[in-house]
Amino acid sequence: VVTAHQIQFDEVKYANDVMFSAKVGYYAKTITAVKQPIYCITTSSNSLTRKMTAGAIMCRYSVSVNFHLFLRNIGKEKYQGIILRYFILAIKYAPSCIIPMLKIGLKYRVNFLAGLHRWRQVLDRNKKNFSHF
Repeated sequence: VVTAHQIQFDEVKYANDVMFSAKVGYYAKTITAVKQPIYCITTSSNSLTRKMTAGAIMCRYSVSVNFHLFLRNIGKEKYQGIILRYFILAIKYAPSCIIPMLKIGLKYRVNFLAGLHRWRQVLDRNKKNFSHF
């Protein structure tokens, strides 16, 4: 699947696995679950997964927009995530990102309300770490 569809990790600093995972999952003929851990994320207060700079937020937002576009193109919009979370992060950590994020979202006709039906689920799962969800 990876070779046949020329799927690669995005060359971005943050969230480079999002589109890879989405495309592999979409194009796979079968998917098997295993009990053994095969993917490990190591985090600390200084790790890339926790960085809340303007660049990090914009990068993650852009990846999310690409993910939304991919899901729209394959008719799976119901799986779109909560894109408003990046605006919340921008308000808290990098307000200068808000206007560029709006421009990108409007350019690509992003549904800013996508995924809101799962808002409570996200909040419940992230009560301990609301700053990054």
